[in-house]
Amino acid sequence: GLVDSNVCYDLEENTHYYGNDLVKTAQPSADLCCADCAKTPGCKLFTWTDADGGTCELKSAKGRPAYSPGDFSSTIKSVIPVSPTTDVPTDAPTDLPTDAPTDAPTDAPTDDPIDEPTIGATDNPSDTLGRPL
Repeated sequence: GLVDSNVCYDLEENTHYYGNDLVKTAQPSADLCCADCAKTPGCKLFTWTDADGGTCELKSAKGRPAYSPGDFSSTIKSVIPVSPTTDVPTDAPTDLPTDAPTDAPTDAPTDDPIDEPTIGATDNPSDTLGRPL
């Protein structure tokens, strides 16, 4: 069988690593042990045997290898951390004001009155109010 080559190295045929067992899982083929090992904290390698219809022995360390016909072993390429890592914080941009002048116009009022008349509503009541149409 083929293992996920991104996660585990190629299977070592007829090889059994003894000891350092973490847990055993039932899988019908050796290539399925790779995912079991990858998701098990502390698992670094596995040996698959055909016992009980297929058994993955997930292991914490590589013990003594032995020739064992029909067994397959493989090592995972990178150990999945027990706790998820966090990204290092970056200096994110902020909305805080800066002292640097910009050329952008602002909506801030100015103290300089203009002499031009304004068009639109005023505070002066219209002389048409209150008159019958």
